[in-house]
Amino acid sequence: FARWILEPVRSRRGVSELPHTLHYRDILVMPTRFGAWFGVLLALMVVGGLNFNNNMTLMLGFLLASIALLTALLAYRNLAGIDVHGISARPVFCGEEATYRVLLRNGQERNRFVITVYSDEGRDCGDIGPESTRRLELRQQTWKRGWMEMDPFRVENRFPLGLFRAWSWIYPELACLVYPAPAADPPPLPLSDASHPHFRFATALETAAASP
Repeated sequence: FARWILEPVRSRRGVSELPHTLHYRDILVMPTRFGAWFGVLLALMVVGGLNFNNNMTLMLGFLLASIALLTALLAYRNLAGIDVHGISARPVFCGEEATYRVLLRNGQERNRFVITVYSDEGRDCGDIGPESTRRLELRQQTWKRGWMEMDPFRVENRFPLGLFRAWSWIYPELACLVYPAPAADPPPLPLSDASHPHFRFATALETAAASP
């Protein structure tokens, strides 16, 4: 289901060129599971207030609904304007986890709370201070040697109350170099044999190079 959604989005947006700024067109906002049940509770409160003609219940229901809608705006505002400044990865051996370091930059004079990066195999989160950067890490299991491309990931937050989730997909053009896995029980290194012709030839070359 996720790939069925991701492929049309990727074909429309293309590869995310870094640095990539999260604009309003890139950010999606939807209620979380907790937020959906909260909406059902508000609907029941409003129906009960209308049924029993209870103005206090109606006032409380509309007040909570207005607060919930405000949290949707705060979740979007907490994510908008963040720069995915760069991504790096060090070479690893096959069978180890590749660590992709995602550098997020906040260029505005306000805090960003609980910014999370998600992938299929892990996640990491943290706050970003005003006009500062924060490095988050995503891990990806390696299974063959060569160049392993980084999977798409999303940057999201559920600030402040967890009722709404704002997120944006990132499609990086980055690969990690995976070396062949070392042998588990390698044979010992061969001992040098002074009588071997190759050894005598190498010794003669070293002597000739050292002589004036």
